[in-house]
Amino acid sequence: MVKAHDDFEVAGVQLTLTSAEGEALESGAAVETPAGSGRWVYAAKVANDPGVLIHIGVEASDLPGGKGVSAVDKTL
Repeated sequence: MVKAHDDFEVAGVQLTLTSAEGEALESGAAVETPAGSGRWVYAAKVANDPGVLIHIGVEASDLPGGKGVSAVDKTL
């Protein structure tokens, strides 16, 4: 779950998952759930083993076209 907010309204949130070695695992759009909440949910499509370190990159865009980026490393 990603919490995103902006002065001009968040238009979309994209996530990219990569391995600790930098290998692209998957990417896609998060869905605001519930609508208007600022809570964006991304359901991974590929299963990963417990204990694996995943790099999660997030890019949020607003209605005027501005972008914000963030990233976190997470051990499953």
